[in-house]
Amino acid sequence: MGKKRNDSLLSKIAEISAKARNCQGDFSNMTPVKAEIDAVRNFLDITHDQAVIFSCLLEMSFNRGATLEGLAKQFQVSVLSVFSMLDEISVLEGKMLLQRNSRIHLRRNNYADYKYVIPGDVLESLRTSDRSVLESEKTLNLPAFLETVFEIADEREDNEFRTSVMIEQIERLMLKNKHLQFITFVNENIEESINKCLIFILAYIKFSRKMYIGMDSIIEGLFDNFNQRLEYEYNLATGKNELLKKSLVTINESEFRNTRTLNLTSQTLNELFRDYPEFINLEEEKMDGIIRSDSIKNKQMFFGQRLKNDVDRLTRLLGRQEFNKFTGRMEKSSLPRGLTVIFLGGPGTGKTETVYQISRMTGRDLFMVDLSQTKSKWFGESEKLIKQVFDDYRKLYEKMPIQPILFINEADGLFTKRLNISGSSTSADRANNTIQNIILQELEDFKGILFATTNLGANLDMAFERRFLFKVEFSQPSPEARAQIWKSRLKMLREEHLRTLSRYELNGAEIENVVRKYMVEKVVDNKPMNINRLKELCEEEKPFVKHRKMGFRR
Repeated sequence: MGKKRNDSLLSKIAEISAKARNCQGDFSNMTPVKAEIDAVRNFLDITHDQAVIFSCLLEMSFNRGATLEGLAKQFQVSVLSVFSMLDEISVLEGKMLLQRNSRIHLRRNNYADYKYVIPGDVLESLRTSDRSVLESEKTLNLPAFLETVFEIADEREDNEFRTSVMIEQIERLMLKNKHLQFITFVNENIEESINKCLIFILAYIKFSRKMYIGMDSIIEGLFDNFNQRLEYEYNLATGKNELLKKSLVTINESEFRNTRTLNLTSQTLNELFRDYPEFINLEEEKMDGIIRSDSIKNKQMFFGQRLKNDVDRLTRLLGRQEFNKFTGRMEKSSLPRGLTVIFLGGPGTGKTETVYQISRMTGRDLFMVDLSQTKSKWFGESEKLIKQVFDDYRKLYEKMPIQPILFINEADGLFTKRLNISGSSTSADRANNTIQNIILQELEDFKGILFATTNLGANLDMAFERRFLFKVEFSQPSPEARAQIWKSRLKMLREEHLRTLSRYELNGAEIENVVRKYMVEKVVDNKPMNINRLKELCEEEKPFVKHRKMGFRR
């Protein structure tokens, strides 16, 4: 047992770090741990000096944090001397073996504020001496790839690292996933890396059905340099950007919002949805921010009896005659006329898709927004954007012959419990409470139909909870429901197969992921149905769905 521990990569790294103390930056004096350095170097595919620096930063990251100042103390040299190692550190970052975090506003390079951490998958790979952990985490299907790009860009917007690091991370991610057809299309048609990032972000917005993200908000999140952002916006607005020249995106003025939106052209959308044709119908939008009910594809949903009764009741209530009766009776009784509904439950339990299906069955278009995307770093902007959402919906409600549904998807961040504001509260805390108070006031006087979804029901503010007429809980599907979902996706499955697969505690979204991956393999390999392979994919799905976010800690 002891021998195994001494031979582990982590123990070798500890020995390297110990030997590097007081080395005064001269790595040629590391001969006593040459074998250990070679083991780390070969495993991570890095140089001798990079292996020493990496080992020291790893050990430091478990203490007070790995910084350039700490590295200087480790080597007993000045901080200026450590600057000569920045190129080596940048290589380690590019290989995603290090993550550099910075909580400053990045108006200029302030190296003293940089902290380095080791990604979770790198640690796990070293702990288990399994190189495949690094590779498997970074080989993704298209939706997972786009989600990861969006997360990296989202973290850059939070000022965790610079634009150049974001681009480097995304380019490396592209290289690891060059098997994806959409990446090939992007590489063949786009030269500038920042434009590739933008295309991937717009593609993710389409896949995830996030509708309310203005052009200015997206571009602001990509740049840490104000002048670069203005120049980029100018080139887009004047049609000088290659994305406009090659007809990959269009810029539209919102009909109901005082903002511009970036949209993928039909050419780009066809490439994006090449392997996901079921999404194409959702692009038949006739107005900005509106998903037409007749463009939503019919999808069978499987619920327990209680949830089925709740959904059926809401669907009947939203029929034209029933809804008119409802609003009339509310008005006669001097009660609020609005119908407000919140769906509570974990990710992948069918909340969003259920709203889509209710829209389709009742013929009511969806005015879909993501309130978390309206949160602006500029003081006062978020409050204006929140008010604008409800003002726009009121215009639609009065204008359209069949009243649409205001759909607030993924409301977790803004429906949580409000903070007790004190003298020590930050401006961000105060702004968040202001936004929540605006939403509460809008819900108090709401006239129309509103559906909201959240994954964090236990953390829902009581004031928000009281303002929703119906609160519907979506639990994880039962084994019986899981068997029905499997049968609807793979009709060739026999009863014994359904019983086996339903034992895996996957939700509907995870089952669909498994089926998609299985179908890809079946098309490529041209093999008959294999229940063992399906079982393997089920076992892989949980860690796959919860893969570590590439880029920086969130």
